[in-house]
Parts: sequence; C-alpha cells; structure tokens
Amino acid sequence: TFTVASRGRTNDIVAKRNAVLVQEANKFNAMTFANLAGFTATNVTLTSGDFTYNRRVTITYNTSTRATIKIVITPSKDATRKDSVFVHRVNPPGSPLCVGC
Repeated sequence: TFTVASRGRTNDIVAKRNAVLVQEANKFNAMTFANLAGFTATNVTLTSGDFTYNRRVTITYNTSTRATIKIVITPSKDATRKDSVFVHRVNPPGSPLCVGC
C-alpha cells in the first residue's frame, strides 16, 4: 500500500511539471515575434493550481528573424528537479497583401 501511494504522489508531481512545461511553451508560441524583444520577466516564481515553481527564461537571437527560447522550470518544493524545454521561433516574412500585419 505504501509503494502504491508513493508512486501516486510521484506521478502527480511529474504530471504537474509536464503540464507547466507545456503551458509555458504555449505562452511563448502564442506570443508574436516582435513581443519577444520586450519580454523581461526572466526569473519569476509562479503558481499553477497547487504547484509553485520558478521559471527562468533565456531568449537567444540566432539571426534577426530566428530566436531560441529556453524555459527552465524548477519546483519550489524540490530544487533538484529541473525541467527544460526549447521553443524555436521564426519571424515570418510579411505579405504585400497584408497591410499593417
């Protein structure tokens, strides 16, 4: 019984870490390329449900139209369990048919 309960708690924490990673990656995928340059909150503590974590973001511009975003998630309760995800963004070329895009 103890082993099953322990595995359940471990699975719960892993599921929360994975959900937060997906949520954070989606934030940066939804952000416009132009807004990446204005992003300044690189190291903050956030809470999602009952899961508190530290998020560190590093944005590296490979060229003027390509950026690599590294997101590192560290649970507040266990600083040894760091997870990371890379988001690669490309600034799409404008269209002459789209005025103001």
